[in-house]
Amino acid sequence: MTCAYWRVPRYLSLEGYQAPRETASELHKPSIVMVAVLRAMQKQNLEVNVYHYNASITTCGNCGQWQLALGLFVEMSNQRIEKDTITYNTTISASTRGAQWQLALLMLSEMGQQEVKKDKFTYSAAITACEKSGHWELALVLFCEMTDRKIRKDEVTFNTTISACEKGGQWQLALSLLDEMSKSKVWKDTVTYNASISACEKSGQWQLALALLDAMDCAKLMRNTITYSAGISACEKGGKWELAIGLLREMAENRISKDTIVFN
Repeated sequence: MTCAYWRVPRYLSLEGYQAPRETASELHKPSIVMVAVLRAMQKQNLEVNVYHYNASITTCGNCGQWQLALGLFVEMSNQRIEKDTITYNTTISASTRGAQWQLALLMLSEMGQQEVKKDKFTYSAAITACEKSGHWELALVLFCEMTDRKIRKDEVTFNTTISACEKGGQWQLALSLLDEMSKSKVWKDTVTYNASISACEKSGQWQLALALLDAMDCAKLMRNTITYSAGISACEKGGKWELAIGLLREMAENRISKDTIVFN
């Protein structure tokens, strides 16, 4: 796969962004505790630094409170507290959990403007934000930027990008990424194959979907409900009902639970 075509847009900026104000009723307990500690320190005129904010933003993100996490991020600028890579990574991750892909890209853009180092966690979080929002082109842009910056990709990066291609119906790109994983000697797991099989299934490439099922066996990887659902659906779309029944029987033999998609 060539990355020459894909480039990151340069028009993004966080300037003027106003984060929504948080209310106590919207917060989970860990978030309440972390923010309360932060406010208590400020009230006592104790030094609050980047480490305190990073911990608070991380907790808010883990609780799904992306708005509060972003509010703390903006507050750091107002307090003239210098942000580091962890600050941006945790805020991008929080934005991802809130399906705020635009904010994730804004953070990424600001990192470049502020000359803050981006690492594989930065890109993985931003790619995930794009993948969850169905923006496969942007996910691929970020993936290619990692190549340009010589940032090593891991299985999480590949899996998320393949999943983005799958959601966008880009089965050729998904298989190209799968091939790149082999060339780069990056471990392929069940998630990798599930996303690749689903990409083939959605595009009616049932032969390729079955070939990937066989490849999983060669790699001694366990198939799960998602694997079989995609494989059975691929057979159904290809009119190969005998193969579909064979996979359904195999699920029963391996005691793998069936979902609604399988029965349909």
